[in-house]
Amino acid sequence: MHLLRIFSLIALTTPLAAQDRQFADIIYTPLDGWEGGRERDGTKVFFSELPGDLCDICRFYLSASEAHRGSLTRFINANLTRFEDPEDRDRFTVMGDATNLTIAGHPALMQGYRFGNRTVYIFIAIDLGERKTLLGFRGYYYDQDDLREVTSVFADQVAPFFDRLTFVTGADDLLLPAAKPGNMSGVWWGWRQRVLPGTDGMIKVDIQHEVLVFYPDGHVYRGAPPTGITTMDRDAVTETFDKNLGVYTHQGARQLDITYLDGRTEEITWDRSERAWTDGKIHYNQVTPIPDGTALDGSLSDFSYSGFAQGSGIEGGVARQRSTSFAPDGTFTGESFGSVSATFSGGAITSSNTRDQRGRYEVKDGLLIMTDQNGDTSAEIIFETGDGILIGDLFLEVD
Repeated sequence: MHLLRIFSLIALTTPLAAQDRQFADIIYTPLDGWEGGRERDGTKVFFSELPGDLCDICRFYLSASEAHRGSLTRFINANLTRFEDPEDRDRFTVMGDATNLTIAGHPALMQGYRFGNRTVYIFIAIDLGERKTLLGFRGYYYDQDDLREVTSVFADQVAPFFDRLTFVTGADDLLLPAAKPGNMSGVWWGWRQRVLPGTDGMIKVDIQHEVLVFYPDGHVYRGAPPTGITTMDRDAVTETFDKNLGVYTHQGARQLDITYLDGRTEEITWDRSERAWTDGKIHYNQVTPIPDGTALDGSLSDFSYSGFAQGSGIEGGVARQRSTSFAPDGTFTGESFGSVSATFSGGAITSSNTRDQRGRYEVKDGLLIMTDQNGDTSAEIIFETGDGILIGDLFLEVD
């Protein structure tokens, strides 16, 4: 009860500040001392980087809204393990009574939980009408002093941050500016080599491919545009809050400024000696899309291996391999293989699995569209680089 009494005294009335980032349908202002981390399964996590060891393993979460017609209490209960392993649901214990709030004019409900013996969770569910969204805060404590520190950080920093959130309910709420026609078009591709340290102490070399697709109407898309390379269906793409959609503006003849849906900005300039656009790391050259209806005859293959961390006492690693073969008749077959092998004091573990895939493919509007035996469809960008046909991040191997 003590913890919830503290939270119920929080006045979520911080004045609205200028927003400059967007995740899904949530617009927020970055919070000093917190680093935005991974985005996965409709959730974005922020990690504490506060001075010293203040709340050093605290984190908070934003999640994309979802359709839900029940109460806020039921919504929290249904999403209790949204930020944890679903198998750990029984480790949650309610702490005190829920507190009613209002955030950005929307009804909200805050509820505290203990998770195990040393972790506290604060969930805030927000009613957006037919949709609801869940915010979360997680803090670890060892004793009562730690608990007071955790609750203080929530009250002083995270709660006001949550109160400053706004939510996208229509096209006018998006951070993405209106597009203005420009003179850019086509597919532009570049790559760079990255040297990465592995957890096993080995150095790994990785090739990073990047693609920018420009449209004459002023839009740009980083990666494989879901609506093809010829025209951009802004409404369809913004409905999914796709952060790779952007607009470009000319700043003179040799500079483009790009603003993405999530608020990111970047500047690329024209390198006359390379005859390419560059962001300072990658040079983008215009490439040739593969014509619609092209029949492919070749394969894609990829292999990766990662060993266990040095000093862990475990030898072995994780291996992954995938291959896909394309036939001129419009069919494909594929296989993916994964294995784990571990040897440690007192025993060893080995496991593996294989997945087969087959279906039909079509080259259309700059995309390779694949439909498997279950009716699931995926798409990769496909183009000719001069060194061969690139599909996604892999070159087509021709026999």
